[in-house]
Amino acid sequence: MSSNIRRHDSVPHAGRMTESLRGVGYSLHSAIADVVDNSIEAKASEIEVSFNHGWSDGPDTWVRISDNGRSMTGNRATEALRYGAELEPNLDRDVHLSAFGFGLKTASTSQCRKVWLAARQNTDRAVIHVRLLDLDYVRDEGWWTQEYSTADAPQALIAPLQEGPGTVVLWQNLDKILAYADPWGTAAHDGVGKKFELVEEHLAM
Repeated sequence: MSSNIRRHDSVPHAGRMTESLRGVGYSLHSAIADVVDNSIEAKASEIEVSFNHGWSDGPDTWVRISDNGRSMTGNRATEALRYGAELEPNLDRDVHLSAFGFGLKTASTSQCRKVWLAARQNTDRAVIHVRLLDLDYVRDEGWWTQEYSTADAPQALIAPLQEGPGTVVLWQNLDKILAYADPWGTAAHDGVGKKFELVEEHLAM
C-alpha cells in the first residue's frame, strides 16, 4: 500500500446496522421457514416449531425451533450468530447449518430482539453450547455474541437437547410479533394465534 494512502475505520455502527437489517422484509412464516430450512440442510429427521405466549412481559414468551440434525461445536455456534459468518472449508458442501452468513440472524431479528442458540453434538455426553445474540447488548456494547452456561440459559432452550443431539433456536423479546397496543391481552393472543396458523400452512407446503 502506498504511504500516501490513509485508511479510516469503516466498521458499521452496531446498533444502526442491526436495526436496519430488521427491516429486510421477512414475514413471521418466512422467517421461521428460513430457520427450518437450516434444520433440513442439517439432515434433521424431526423439527419442532413451538410458541409460548405468556400473559405478562417476561421470559415465558418465546418462539422455539428445535431439531435433531447435525449440530455444531462451540466455535461454530459462536460463528453462527456472527453477521457475515464464513464458510468452514472442511464442511460437506451440502451442509450449511454451521455456515450462516446472514439468514439466521436477519430472519430471527426480523421478529425478536434476543436470539438464543443451543447446540449439542455428542450422543453420550450432554455438552450443550449456548450463545446469545441480544440486539440491545449489541447496540450498547458493539459486535459481541454472549456465551452462557446451561445453568444460566432459559430452560425452554435447553430442554429439547436433554435427550440427544441437535440444535435449538429460541426467540425472546418478540417485539415484532407482539406489535399490539396490549401485547398480553386477549386480542393479542387471538391475533398471534392466527399468525401461527399461517406459519403452519406455510410449512405444510
